[in-house]
Amino acid sequence: MERSLGDSTRPGPRRRALVSPGRNSATIASWRRCSSPAIACRRTAVRGKSRRRLSRVPRDRAERRGRLRLPWATVDVVPALFDQLTRTDPSPAWPAEDSFSFLNRVAGPTWHRQRELLDRWYSAFPDRAGDLRNRFRSADPRQHYPAWWELYVHALFRALQFDVTTHPTIPGTTGHPDFLVQRNGSAFYIEAATVFSGIVSPSRESRALTDIEDAIARLDASTFWVSFRVDRVGTAMPRLRLVRSEISDWVATLDPGALTSADLTDPASWQTFEFEHGWMISLRPSAWSPKHRGCPA
Repeated sequence: MERSLGDSTRPGPRRRALVSPGRNSATIASWRRCSSPAIACRRTAVRGKSRRRLSRVPRDRAERRGRLRLPWATVDVVPALFDQLTRTDPSPAWPAEDSFSFLNRVAGPTWHRQRELLDRWYSAFPDRAGDLRNRFRSADPRQHYPAWWELYVHALFRALQFDVTTHPTIPGTTGHPDFLVQRNGSAFYIEAATVFSGIVSPSRESRALTDIEDAIARLDASTFWVSFRVDRVGTAMPRLRLVRSEISDWVATLDPGALTSADLTDPASWQTFEFEHGWMISLRPSAWSPKHRGCPA
């Protein structure tokens, strides 16, 4: 099994409230996240005059989907899928980083547009209990990917001008398929099933391999990048601190000039390491071109 590290990639809007003011009330409130972890920020506009103030409302309460009753209005709180924060890290996904964590932290206009699109889809998805949102934000791919697929299917049929009902009741049965879609007098049910084939492996061995690859990928790659091969799988997880230390010491002895013209097809170009619990890993170094050396990776 051979992998190259150093070039991995992996494929919100402001929180808003739908306000139902009292009959004689002119107050409109909208909620968004603030920098404080303990409070939510409220902006109000009363009879054309605006003011901004902090409201001592616990964030978990402000973000809970449902109706939040305030003295001046009843607010339908619609949380976003992604956290509202300033993102500064544009680095590719790490091997052990789950899909949601990557999308939630990565900076860049492309990823910002993806988050906006997914949050827009979610704003139209009936999820009062927050079940789909919780599964979408899960680090477990067996929860995250099915939630993404349900969200996509729902958005697809709405874009095709179908009326979409989530989890409809089927007369005479106790079943609740994911969707009932209807248009022009025709209707059918949809179950948005997700099948995994090699994408998700819950085995201990697979998790250990991912963690070791992640540890190697996080080493300084400003001068070299390495190809990675597992020659023997151990019986337990090795201490990643020792893995990183030994490989870092080896990289520090390499000469980038000598590696530039090396024959990378030569089996002798692989360096083998043996770690505790029987692990055997081989790495083959390659040097960046001089103009790219020193760039953070």
